[in-house]
Amino acid sequence: MMKQVLVFYDGPQLALLESDRGHAMLAVAVTREGYGYPMFAVEILGNYLEKYLQGKADLRYVFASAPVNRLYFFDLTEEKSGRVLLTRATSDDAANELYYPLHGIFSRSHTHPLEEEVAKGEGKRRFLIDGKWEATDFSGFYGKIADTYALMYISESLETLSATESDKLFLQSSINEKNWQGGGSYGSFYGGMRGRARSRHPLKVEGIEYHSPGYIDVLGNIAVLNRVDEAVQRLIRRGRDISKLYKAVYKSLKNEKLLRADKTSGFANESTEQYTLAQSYRLAAMVGLSNPESMFAACDNNVIVFAKVVLSFSRRVRDLTRFYVEGRVRRG
Repeated sequence: MMKQVLVFYDGPQLALLESDRGHAMLAVAVTREGYGYPMFAVEILGNYLEKYLQGKADLRYVFASAPVNRLYFFDLTEEKSGRVLLTRATSDDAANELYYPLHGIFSRSHTHPLEEEVAKGEGKRRFLIDGKWEATDFSGFYGKIADTYALMYISESLETLSATESDKLFLQSSINEKNWQGGGSYGSFYGGMRGRARSRHPLKVEGIEYHSPGYIDVLGNIAVLNRVDEAVQRLIRRGRDISKLYKAVYKSLKNEKLLRADKTSGFANESTEQYTLAQSYRLAAMVGLSNPESMFAACDNNVIVFAKVVLSFSRRVRDLTRFYVEGRVRRG
């Protein structure tokens, strides 16, 4: 299904599609006998589309990284109601350099911005600030908002009917490619979540008044920004209960020597594993991480990984809440 044209020069040169399997596709105009308007398409798995949209990979990389069975041709002149007939590329086609985009074509060259519901649900949230703020405070505050917003955005998208298979595969691959043994895994994971959210519904600072009392205006998906605020307010009200749950999950992993263990490690017995899972579900609900069942499934039903993801999210909400408790941030 055709979604939109991204580059147009004397006709569509690059288009975004979605396959019947729910995966994103990109297609470039090429020369091919027997076609009225031939296009060479790639069905995209993993986070290759996000890398391209973020400018971290060029268009050729997306095509060249795909296996042969994900490459297709179609004739744009035969498009009907947005649907096109795909013909799978042969091995010889896949080896033909003439079909591939040139090196150095990045998303900044798009003549048409990505429409994908960027404006839908967009809104602004104002955070009132007071007290003394250093540059590191501003970056730290925004960083915690961005991390919390990103994972909430991804987890909430899994609850909607519009969630595609690529959304689920992205989350799953982002989780499972990490060892979850230390800080590097967490930083890389949240960096990927930020990138995914940014490509769909970017979070950005719209305005800052530095002088106290001042404000920070943040623009993004207003429903998710409201959920971030709700999580903070819940932690303020029920901080003791949330702290107990956090300690229960943390202590369970610590006693099992799993805090820095590889994700392939296991619990000593099933009862401890089930206890940790139950407490992790409770903690996820308390700190506002929606759709924890899908999150657990994305962790390949690995209790150790799921518990660590929930703990890491809880820490980010806690660190964000600290600005409120200190009196330096109020709801706008």
